[in-house]
Amino acid sequence: MKVRRKLLTIFGSARALLDEAALESYSYDSKVKGPKPLAVVFPRSLEEISRLVQLAEDEDIPLVARGAGSGAVGGAVPLKNSIIVCLSMMNRIESISTRDRVAVVEAGVVTRELQDEAEKLGLFYPPDPASSEHSTIGGNIATNAGGLRAVKYGVTRNYVLSLLVVCGGGRVLDTGPAVVKDAVGLDLTSLFVGSEGTLGIIAKARLRLIPKPEHTRTVLAEFVDLEAAIEAALEVLIRATPCALEIIDKSALDAAEAKRHGFVSRECGAALLLEFDGSRAQVDAEAVEVESVLIRSALAVRSSEDRREREQLWSIRRSLSPALYKRSPYKVAEDISVMPSRIPDFVRALDGICSRLGLEYAVYGHVGDGNLHVNLLPTLKDDPKVAEARALIFEEVWRLAGSISGEHGVGSSRIDAARRQLGEERLMAMRRIKGVFDPCGIFNPSRGIPL
Repeated sequence: MKVRRKLLTIFGSARALLDEAALESYSYDSKVKGPKPLAVVFPRSLEEISRLVQLAEDEDIPLVARGAGSGAVGGAVPLKNSIIVCLSMMNRIESISTRDRVAVVEAGVVTRELQDEAEKLGLFYPPDPASSEHSTIGGNIATNAGGLRAVKYGVTRNYVLSLLVVCGGGRVLDTGPAVVKDAVGLDLTSLFVGSEGTLGIIAKARLRLIPKPEHTRTVLAEFVDLEAAIEAALEVLIRATPCALEIIDKSALDAAEAKRHGFVSRECGAALLLEFDGSRAQVDAEAVEVESVLIRSALAVRSSEDRREREQLWSIRRSLSPALYKRSPYKVAEDISVMPSRIPDFVRALDGICSRLGLEYAVYGHVGDGNLHVNLLPTLKDDPKVAEARALIFEEVWRLAGSISGEHGVGSSRIDAARRQLGEERLMAMRRIKGVFDPCGIFNPSRGIPL
């Protein structure tokens, strides 16, 4: 009760959620369920976050930072007797400089809102996770979100110039100047990107923008099977760098009813979705070159520069995860990452694993940078075959010198596998780093970094 009274003193009754029934809605993300938190608070300033951190340290209460709760691995799910720090009310775009191409934003700004405001000024914020309609900049930074355009433009880390972070003791750390080049000291900014809230609470970001591309063209290519689509994608990467290069297997296409809706033909066994952007001359040259490669093995190739038609094509890709949930309410998704050249080996191994276990699956994702979304589709809840398949899939990823996560992170659901992947030397280094910024161990403990 004492803690709750202090929370009300800092945040007031309107921004300190204590009602038991209301707290339930903050006990899960898009995939993982956890216990109800002790409280949910909605800070509006650095000062409030600092006071909260001091209180949490005094009372030994874990703090879990949260944006929109759109994560998939339990990184923003509460621990027992923890406080959720929801940044949704710190949602101001403070400034966008067209001369410097820099945006200063609070952590709760929705990704798509920043993209829209930048585009009004002729600028472009490239990171584009599938959740961009509701995910926040703070959450994107905490997980180093990637998305559809990473093959050409990179991931969130490539656009974060500096941060304001509240660390242990309530100290506010400015990680550096908002400049493109800074060769003084260690790169603290990159240390916090992808840290999953384990080192402090990200409150504000200074982000790099680029000029908005003049033209965009989307291409859809159909193939007889997944192997043919993968080989075509690898050939494309030799010839050009599309801003998006996505693959969708037959199982995923069927779940999205792509054939019934006329997006692909009945004969289609896999598809590639590509996008090109840049100047008119650049887009035309790359698209012509790539389409000449695709038609050698594709069943059909079509392209469009019309915004509405392009959005219809991309609606297939964005509908896949919910469509697969309808097919299997117990779907388990992984987002493994290997070098593109190893994708054929991985997909063959995946098919062998699932066939041997009698487990259905679907694959789609960012074939251009080797980050695939593997969806296991059991018919039963808590099917033991899923745990066995995950273990074998991770072993294959490590055999191919890859990573168990390309963009979703570790959270709570992959903590044991992360311990295996990182190894003791890297883990010790990470634990020591956490101790510097979080000496009391209150920031998202037992998430992201295996303790």
